[in-house]
Amino acid sequence: MQGTELCGWGAAEVARLNEARLSALEDRCDAELRLGGHPSAAEELEHLLALHPSRERLAGLLMLAHYRCGRHTEALTCYARLREHLAEVLGVDPSPQLQRLHTAMRTGWPTGTQTARSSSTSTGTTRRPRSTRPTSSATRCSGWACQPTAYRAT
Repeated sequence: MQGTELCGWGAAEVARLNEARLSALEDRCDAELRLGGHPSAAEELEHLLALHPSRERLAGLLMLAHYRCGRHTEALTCYARLREHLAEVLGVDPSPQLQRLHTAMRTGWPTGTQTARSSSTSTGTTRRPRSTRPTSSATRCSGWACQPTAYRAT
């Protein structure tokens, strides 16, 4: 169907399917991070974020991948690029959830904690995390990742 313009229902369906595909890719990268595949997840997330620079979940997952690979500066740079892009294009700041992740990384957040499914997407719809079980007594799963208790969402 290249070269053919869709309108109405067809265009809406294509947009819906593209969003579902991107969400599934985010879920797969999240699972790969949970299994410890940080370097390979980082590579794919870099590519996806280049194609979709406004996707906060992609940026958060990439930050986690870089951070857990020991590339803390790259993780913080990823946040700075997203913040700049969102301000320039949409006139908004990153979500409070992503801001908490950034703050936790800046203050020496542990690298070995497990990720949890994002509780929100770039479209603003709310999803319930699959697991809210803490990985240790010092962490609580919420949002982008299991965060130190001091950074949990209220």
